[in-house]
This record gives sequence, C-alpha cells and structure tokens, in this order.
Amino acid sequence: MSSLRKFVPCCGVLVALLSTSTPARAQCELEIQEFESPDGQAGDAFSYRIARSGDLAVMAAPFDDDLGLDAGSAYVYERHPVAGWVFSAKLLASNGAAGDSFSYSLAIAGRTILVGAPGHDGHVQDRGSVYAFERDRLGNWRERARFRPPTAVDGGQFGYSLAAHGERFLVGMPPVGRPTAGAAILYRRDPASLSGWRLEREFTAEDPATAFVFGHAVALSDDVLAVSGSTTFNQPYSDSYVVHIRERDAGGPGNWGEVRTIASPTGSRDIFGYKLALDGNLLAAVAPAEQDATFRTGALYLYARGGGGASGWNLARRLHSRNALNDLFTAELSVLAGDWLVAGLPTGSSAGSVHVFGRNVGGSENWGEVALLQDFDLGEGAGFGQGLALEGDELLVGASGYYFNDVSSEVYVYDLARLARSEWRGDSLGVNVDSYRAGPAVLGEVFTGTVNLATTGHPMAVLSCFESAAEIVLPGGQVLLGQDRCQRMTSSGPLATFQFAIPNIPSLCGRVFVTQAAHVGGSLPVVLSNAQDVVLGVR
Repeated sequence: MSSLRKFVPCCGVLVALLSTSTPARAQCELEIQEFESPDGQAGDAFSYRIARSGDLAVMAAPFDDDLGLDAGSAYVYERHPVAGWVFSAKLLASNGAAGDSFSYSLAIAGRTILVGAPGHDGHVQDRGSVYAFERDRLGNWRERARFRPPTAVDGGQFGYSLAAHGERFLVGMPPVGRPTAGAAILYRRDPASLSGWRLEREFTAEDPATAFVFGHAVALSDDVLAVSGSTTFNQPYSDSYVVHIRERDAGGPGNWGEVRTIASPTGSRDIFGYKLALDGNLLAAVAPAEQDATFRTGALYLYARGGGGASGWNLARRLHSRNALNDLFTAELSVLAGDWLVAGLPTGSSAGSVHVFGRNVGGSENWGEVALLQDFDLGEGAGFGQGLALEGDELLVGASGYYFNDVSSEVYVYDLARLARSEWRGDSLGVNVDSYRAGPAVLGEVFTGTVNLATTGHPMAVLSCFESAAEIVLPGGQVLLGQDRCQRMTSSGPLATFQFAIPNIPSLCGRVFVTQAAHVGGSLPVVLSNAQDVVLGVR
C-alpha cells in the first residue's frame, strides 16, 4: 500500500504531504478506459462474457454472424502499460457454423484461451465443443485443439460453462430443458498429449435427484471445484440449484470426491446457485430471485471452507445491495479477487449496474458495499454488468446489449484502488478493543470516525494517523498497528467523534493512511483500539 506522510486540513501540512506523494493525476476517476470491438455490429453481444489472466483478456461475442447467424466469435486484448487494453486478434472456430454460440463461455488457463460453443452440432444437435487457442512461434493466435464430450448427448451443450485455474480447466455440460443428467469434465495440462491436455475426471451428481442441468455453473480453484445441479430441468433455468463441492484427494490420492452439497438456504424458488465463483477458501453463490421480508430481491451467499471436507463450506455471509431494490440482484458475478467482490445486475430496470463490495469494510471479515457503478448514458437493455473480469484492483465491465439488435456493445475499465473506503484491521494477539469505526475518505468531503468509549469507560479518545501499517507489541501488552505517526486528535466520549475535511487534490487519489485510537483519561490504563486503514479516493 502507498503511505501518507501527513494528513490534517492545514496548508503547511499539505505542502509536506504533497512533497512526498506520487505524481499528480489529472483527475481522480474510477473509469480509466472504454473501448468497443474493432468490427462488431449491434447484436453481436460483444463482452457478453469476459475472461482475464494477467495482461491477457478475451471478450465474447456469441451472436456474431461472421460464420453464420449467431455462430459467434471472440476478441483477444492485451494490456499495454501506457495504452491500456489493445485489440490483438479475433478468434473464430475452424468448423464454426450458424447457431454455435462460440464464446458463450470463456476461460484462460495460463496462456491458453478456452472458448465454449455449446450450440455446436456434432453427430447430434447441440452437442457442444470447446476450443483451445495458443500463440504460434510467430506470435499469432491459432486453434490448438478442439474438445468434444466423452459421450455425445443430444442437447448436452458441452461448453455451456467453463472455469480454469492453473493447469486445469473444467467444462459444464448441462442438457438444459431436458430430463437427463448433466455432467462436468475436468482436464489437466499434459505436454505429451497431442492436444496439450488430458481428461482427468468426468462426473455428475452423486445424488441422481440433483443431477438435472448439472454443469449449469462451474467454478475451479487449486484443489476445489464447485458445480451447480438441480432437482428440476426447467428452461431457461431451474427454480433453484444444488451446489456440489468436490475436493482433490478426497476419497484417495488424486481423486476428486464430493464432500458437500449446498441447497438454497431459504428453500424457496430463488434460483440459488445460478452463478458460482471460487477464490481459495471462499465460495460465492448467487440467488437472484430470493426475496427477503422487505421485498428486496436477490442475494449473494458466501461460504467459508474452514477445515474442508464434509464439515467445511459453511455459510459465512449473506449480502444484498442497498442499491438493488426490486431487481434480480447478482444475475452475474465476478468475485473474490483478493479483497474485492463484484456483482453485476445487467437485467435491471434500466441499463444495468455493478455493485462493488470490499473485504473488512464495516468490520472484521465483513463485506461492505463500497460503490455502485452505472453509466447513465446507456439506454435500457444495454446489459451493463453482463460480462465481468476482476484481477487485482482492475475491473473490466461489459455492456453487451444482450440480444437487442439495435444496441451496441462496449467494455469499461475501472481502477478500484481509487475507491474511498475504510478497512477494519485488528491485532493478531486479539488484545486491542474493537471500538473504532470510520467512514469513507472521499476527496473534497468530510471524513468521520467514531470511538465507542463505553466499551472501556474511558472519558477521552486520541486518534492517531500513521504513515504505514505495523504490529508493534508495547510493554503494557497493547499492540500499536501503525508506525511513523503523522498527526493526532482528541475527542471526549462516550462516543468520541472525529471529523475533518479531506482536500480535493488528485495526487492523493488512492493513497492510504493508518488510523488507530487510544482510550485515555482517568485512573484506567491506556487501551488501544482496532485500526482502520483509510484509502483516499472517490465514491
């Protein structure tokens, strides 16, 4: 994190702060780039899906007509340090045909681009295919391999969903709308193979009653995978799905055994499990049609792995956006890239929206909503938030236009590091008191922090600002969570309140400072609070 040298609203201190800051940005805005396909047409649904790995990204256009009506295509972009995302190549299937929906699903495994075409016909209709593209020796993107399902199923739609992680990729094959079991197929990279990959495991739900449309959504991490199945085969989606979790080596070395199934927490027709995402030991599942007691529609559930196995993957959080009333919240999802969780609402009542949550915002391991992203220049049906890709602090958002033939498509790039927020942080010893809360630090606005002195009975609080984070155990046993103090303020209780204006100076955008309070006064010893890592930025 960047550090902040000084921070109080007076000219002398600001001069000192600016002398140590990074070069000034011309402005502090979340959106840093916007682009459209080089040859796309309205109705192609460019950015319907987005996949990203490092400086490589792929944009889906599943209804592109180059090879026939809705045959589909994909666009490769590479990230330039100055120019941002730059178009590199357009991908087409070597055997593409009308109705294939090539790029309906996307994933990137290392430097291999994987493209699903669930509508491709083999010996049966809508058998589905997955295509692997890699660079040749001249740097051109070429189709390296084609994958077909181990067993051809009429309407199987192999490639309906895709996920990749490390040296593996996972393909969903849900026969949507058909009363037959779905499947998921796991592949692992194998340089000795002609295709560069080998089939590692094919499986369906262990309980046949939950195997309908199995593979509708898939997610994959290093040693965990998750697949949505259902007890019904309704089209275009089930009333609710059952999430099946498998772990590597469960049931024996190299095995991928099913360790847990998760059904809708409400038991309602909430479309729970419609989308999934995994990041290490955290699983996200959306329930876009769930309604709570106040008739807010849609929820996002987070499950924590814990020790894993049958006793793991317990419910950790239920999230809902305060800005998503009466819409199908979290119809799309790109989630859990470090300390960010992002949910898209492309089917909202207008152009669509994207909802950004931050880890530890509002409390320890809490996921607080930090921002609502919208583009008011877009019209109804723009599908803003349909495609999402998140890596580090950079978020790519697609406005695909859905199936609207008269709506063009674009991609928006956001730097989430510029979002103003305060992130709770405690000490590893657990001796400091959790009494300090802080609001966002928005440039040009007033920052507010409060210390609840009723927790210890002290009459006064001292709020300190530090240049950077630390964990220093003091002789009395308390833990100082910052170092190189730059300022301090005092306020009396029982609810001590600190307010000060934040300068509207673009060079401060994204800067971080550490704040921590001390409970002082009277005959009681000094007690230190939790810390808040405060990021200066915009809403």
